Amino acid sequence: MTKLTIESQDASLESRRRRDIIGASAVALKRLAGAAGRPPGHSAGSTMSWAGSAACGPIRSDVNDHPSDTDASHLAQLLPKLPPAVIPRLAACAQTTVHPRGDIMIGRGARDRVGVMTDGLARTSIQSPQGRTGTVLYHRRGDLLGVASLFQPMPADVVAIERTTVIWLDGAALARMARCSADLGWQLASAVSEWGVHLSAAAEEFAFKSVQGRIATHLLLLASPQTYGGGPSVAHVTQQELADSIGSVREVVARTLATYQRLGILAVSKRKITVLDDQALLRLSR
Repeated sequence: MTKLTIESQDASLESRRRRDIIGASAVALKRLAGAAGRPPGHSAGSTMSWAGSAACGPIRSDVNDHPSDTDASHLAQLLPKLPPAVIPRLAACAQTTVHPRGDIMIGRGARDRVGVMTDGLARTSIQSPQGRTGTVLYHRRGDLLGVASLFQPMPADVVAIERTTVIWLDGAALARMARCSADLGWQLASAVSEWGVHLSAAAEEFAFKSVQGRIATHLLLLASPQTYGGGPSVAHVTQQELADSIGSVREVVARTLATYQRLGILAVSKRKITVLDDQALLRLSR
């Protein structure tokens, strides 16, 4: 098979995957827009809800949960924009969960599944009917997860990229408090709006940015400085994971990374990509 034929097949795969992800983005945006006219509240059909209207109940039993260990002051530090009066009530029924790498922390269709990250790295991803995925945004410490699930079934998955700790809140109680507090309701509405902005930006990226630009963008978002001794930033990600994040295929990603490595921009190993020239990568992302 000639090089021209391989590149033509890669372009065809990339084009199909891009169309699928753009379609998935449009569906997610439509669902999110539908939430604008709905007040936050608990659904009787919720599959991710709390057992009682006032009691503290378990969220999940298949991961490492630590109930009743959430300090109100810690929660206030993580969520400084929330009204101080609601923090103790949220902390009283919160649960801290440690999620392993790859765990789906919030699944599509979940209701009232809201949490705040205390450490780790996660991503919100959409999926096309053909099973192709694309990352909408990444989450780190202090990010509020799953706010859209207060208004409608969650239109995307939130997945742990590395070991991630989340303080899960009583979503039904949060919705009830939002109906009584204009400040809290505004903060939740702002969070949903921000999520919609990221989703729209992701759709734009998939539609108009080349795969080379998307790879550069996601590596810049994923890379973090080395903890000890300084040095270049490192993204702990496989080529397949990167392909899934940008809505592409591994073969295309592998060839692009090899080119960037030859140019001295990256150093690529099995589960790690080291950014050697972040300014060059930034230029490629535009």
